[in-house]
Amino acid sequence: LNFVVQDVVKKESTRKPGAPFTTSTIQQEAARKFGFWVKQTMTIAQKLYEWMDLWNGDREGLITYMRTDSVHLSDKAKSDCKKEIEKNHGKEYYNSRDFKTKSSGAQEAHEAIRPTEISRTPSSLTSVLDAGQLKLYTLIYNRTLASQMKDAKVEVTTFTFAPESAKSQEWITKWEVIKFDWFMKLYIEGTDDEAEDDESDSSVLPNLAKGDAATSKGVIANQLFSRPPARYTEASLVKKLESEG
Repeated sequence: LNFVVQDVVKKESTRKPGAPFTTSTIQQEAARKFGFWVKQTMTIAQKLYEWMDLWNGDREGLITYMRTDSVHLSDKAKSDCKKEIEKNHGKEYYNSRDFKTKSSGAQEAHEAIRPTEISRTPSSLTSVLDAGQLKLYTLIYNRTLASQMKDAKVEVTTFTFAPESAKSQEWITKWEVIKFDWFMKLYIEGTDDEAEDDESDSSVLPNLAKGDAATSKGVIANQLFSRPPARYTEASLVKKLESEG
């Protein structure tokens, strides 16, 4: 089946990093990324908060209080994030930003969930933490740093085709290319959408222009039916409960 390219539209868009973790969002992300139950996440977070035997003989908490609905970071935490980002990724990756807590009645006196010492990297704790603890600490560490990094730049290209034998038809496909990863170098947020397409395709964008011919390698016809809403996962249930107050 032969096609003709009718139009090629390129648009640049941005993706912003998520806010530092609250109790609700860390429960959601740990469920999405690791399959942790809510209780499991909070048990591990409690352990990270209370104390850890560190390599230097000290015992101290590794994260701030894990029951919080605030996305606020202290000035010191933001300053420490700046140092770590500029040291490990370069000055061009840093972008200071403040996040506002959406939930009514949030206790802004509290901070978001973050490492107590931003300089304490996950790699420095591999001999101290077990597998689950290291996963959660790394999640918190990366999310905190990413919140103070630049927006990612993404180019979305939309191709419109028409079969040579039916030029009134429109066949459309979209292709995303990350132009500047910035915060996405460190952290990409999970999703509850089970049907979301895999956008991690690393193949090269085809060099097609309006009027070019394109020959299909094959055509597969799929019939799609509307589906009822997916059953709640623990992550999506936590999200729904929060949205309902």
